[in-house]
Amino acid sequence: MERHTLASLALITILVSLVGAQSNVDDFLANYSTSGEQQYYADTVANWNVAVNLDDDSLPGLAAQADADLAEWEQMMAAQATAQFGDLSSINDTSKKRQLKMIQTVGLNLTSTDTILLSTLIINMTTVFNTNRICPWSNLTREPNCSMPFQKWWRIDPEMFDRMSHSRDYDELAYVWTAWRNISALNKEYFEQYVDLSNKGARQGGFKDTGDYWRSLFESEDFKNLMDQTFQEILPLYEELHTYIRRKLLAQYPGRFKTSAIPAHILGNMWAQEWTDLGDFTTPFPDIATVDVTAEMLAQNYTPLKMFHVADDFYQSLGLIKMNDGFWNNSIIEQPENRSIVCHASAWDFVNGQDFRVKMCTKVNMADLVTIHHEMGHIEYYMQYAKQPLPFRNGANPGFHEAIGDTMALSVVTPQHLQKIGLLNSTSSNEQDINFLFKQALGKVAFLPFGYLIDVWRWSVFDGTYNSSTYNTGWWDLRTKYQGIVPPNDRPVDAFDAGSKSHVIDSTPYISYFFSEIAQFQFYEAMCKAANQTDALYKCDFYQSKAAGDLFSGMLQLGNSQPWPQAMQKITGQQNLDASAISEYFKPLRDWLRNENVKAGDCYGWDYTWPDAVTKNLNTPRCGSTLA
Repeated sequence: MERHTLASLALITILVSLVGAQSNVDDFLANYSTSGEQQYYADTVANWNVAVNLDDDSLPGLAAQADADLAEWEQMMAAQATAQFGDLSSINDTSKKRQLKMIQTVGLNLTSTDTILLSTLIINMTTVFNTNRICPWSNLTREPNCSMPFQKWWRIDPEMFDRMSHSRDYDELAYVWTAWRNISALNKEYFEQYVDLSNKGARQGGFKDTGDYWRSLFESEDFKNLMDQTFQEILPLYEELHTYIRRKLLAQYPGRFKTSAIPAHILGNMWAQEWTDLGDFTTPFPDIATVDVTAEMLAQNYTPLKMFHVADDFYQSLGLIKMNDGFWNNSIIEQPENRSIVCHASAWDFVNGQDFRVKMCTKVNMADLVTIHHEMGHIEYYMQYAKQPLPFRNGANPGFHEAIGDTMALSVVTPQHLQKIGLLNSTSSNEQDINFLFKQALGKVAFLPFGYLIDVWRWSVFDGTYNSSTYNTGWWDLRTKYQGIVPPNDRPVDAFDAGSKSHVIDSTPYISYFFSEIAQFQFYEAMCKAANQTDALYKCDFYQSKAAGDLFSGMLQLGNSQPWPQAMQKITGQQNLDASAISEYFKPLRDWLRNENVKAGDCYGWDYTWPDAVTKNLNTPRCGSTLA
């Protein structure tokens, strides 16, 4: 009897201890959320102020200090979580254990001084990127004209973007392309310091290097192989498009190049990351109008504000959350006349459950209408998971966040939808469908290798495979290997061409965009099924389908409360990243391109041999480094 009494007392003691530990967990997490919202809000405000006023020299220092304050708080909370709960083996609640594990993982663990230095390096690189200009090109003298006032020199946005998109002058394009990379080289020393300091923080945070930390956010044991396998799946589709575009460019610029890899400066984009602006001379059926409603938007007196309301209506039609008053009052949707801002479109969560904003220098055109739907997708995701505990207020993985708005855009750009909202008045035909899919491919299929290789390069920089003396050779090895492009001229060994891309110098991981380009078609296919759309996948418009919206919001509300395969299953019914949906979407175009390329007698590739499993179904000759 006494033994039973002692055992009962021991059990009661254990239960009391567990209840006490549970209470401690609840108190800790409640305090983390309360203080965390204040910390993240202050840091976001400071960085927002820099992005929307590049002319105030006092703001970068304030932002760097805010970053340091946030990092110090995160480290303090991580230390407290580790001291109080150890290895978390005593925590039975899976949700609370997941929260505590996230809190214990600092990522980049740096002192306040080093955090300020790291932030300052990134801000310095961003400032160089956004404030430098190049001399305008003179068609009269066939060279740059540097005698003009500096205020009339070309900025990256809009003047350089415009020339790269619309000029068909091979030499002017080469000048603009090269001049911008000369500016990029100014950031190389900053970037070297950034890599060293970021790696130091990652190692002190328990990771091998910064790339190892970034990949950990995807919670996949073999993430590198997953990405490589996915790329191999879509490579044949990309090769069909590359072969077709190369043939068109050879005709557009006769005698200017003979390489099987395409010169990077003639693809209609500063980074050759998407080829949409080549449509004027590459469209399969040029006599059939392409789906571009820019002229109609202008005719109907669209404004940037109206464009944002059209996007908001789309989300509301699905039963999703409408943009709140704070969004409309605090967002910046046009370039201010009295100051310089970072015009690259972005969505901002101020982490207090109510302040959500977009920053964008909107122009009235179809491309920006699509971008607005993309950025508003981020806002929708922020609002949907705003009631989750603070550690879970993020996307299921970084790629999910990028996929949300793009999933919507797949529906928005269809002729079917544009007709519904009164911007298009045309009937569909096979030729129009091919033109539509071709335009989509110039944006999405052309982007895939670029979206993949940027972080393949950065992972190799972070792990030491590439150092400052091999940054550029490594960059071009990968751009040729994966994308099939080459620079328009011999690049100096000490150049820093990767730094011409904003995401590289502002420390934004990029593999999420590649992941997104695959996942968004999976989401789109699932929503189309929910909306009972039975036509070809590329024709689906789920506008006004509450069933599709309910399916979507069920996934969005999870935030990062579960590993991403569970979020994927919530919307698609399976847990894998799968390229079958994007393949299905573009199948009519791939068949058409295949027929055209074979009929023209073209070879495939750019003197890079991929595994037989990728190319065996082509049964066509592979190109050498130069074309006959």
